[in-house]
Amino acid sequence: GLRGSNVLVLAQHDVKIITNLMMGGEGSVDDAVPLGDIELSAIGEAMNQMIGSSSTSISQMIKMKIDIGTPQAFLMESASTDYFENFGFTDDEKVACVSFRMEVDSLIDSKIMQLLPVEFAIDMVKKLRGDMLNSSAAAKPTQPPPAAPAPTPAPAAAAPPPPVQAPAPEAVPVYAQPQYMPPPQAQPPVMQNVNVQPVQFQSFDVNSLMQQKENMGIVMDVPLEISVELGRTKKKIREILEFTPGTIVELDKMAGEPIDILVNGKFVAKGEVVVVMDENFGIRITDIVGVEDRI
Repeated sequence: GLRGSNVLVLAQHDVKIITNLMMGGEGSVDDAVPLGDIELSAIGEAMNQMIGSSSTSISQMIKMKIDIGTPQAFLMESASTDYFENFGFTDDEKVACVSFRMEVDSLIDSKIMQLLPVEFAIDMVKKLRGDMLNSSAAAKPTQPPPAAPAPTPAPAAAAPPPPVQAPAPEAVPVYAQPQYMPPPQAQPPVMQNVNVQPVQFQSFDVNSLMQQKENMGIVMDVPLEISVELGRTKKKIREILEFTPGTIVELDKMAGEPIDILVNGKFVAKGEVVVVMDENFGIRITDIVGVEDRI
């Protein structure tokens, strides 16, 4: 019922800030650095999510299924029409422009523009207005048609008498006679000769043990990184973009649970947080993970 193109236009500075926030940054960008493929791909996914949400709302309003195509992000450095010809726009075609004010905290205070072919915009408005007219017409009360007189019921025919059934012959009970089974006879035990040999222990080599200790001494000065993990969680991009100062992020740890201690990223122990000398935080080890669990 509807088919057309849709182009969203954003300033390059705004795109850099949005993509920087999506990648975990703080929104600080350098305008001298040109946009790369990573930024274009990220802003394309962000606009895809926005158009997907708006298409769902439009579909509910016009009562029609709406499918959107794969977004294509490109850099438009001039007002040339070459960029729009790839999306179904012609040189002499009029374009409807819808401008939105876009604010992102104190980082962005700009505008985002939506460009639609005029014919496509007119068709969309017609579908929307037609649905509104149909809804208002359906809301008007209508007079119900007069009820037809109920037909006179015909006299019921006399039911035929039930057939006479012959009595069933009396069943004769049959009893099963239990059979007597003699108890099994116990088998006499069979004596077997067992070959018994004295136990043999492996010799204890003191020299090999001392050599292992010397080998361990070689790696004793290797530095390892110890990190403490309070908890983890998973968030979607749209949820991370909504983070503001004061936002509470709920972790998968319950209050009072021991925290995880990791050595070079490997979970080795559990502990609890303490305060050392009223200034620094410390970790008191409460449980050390076994070698089997660490492997």
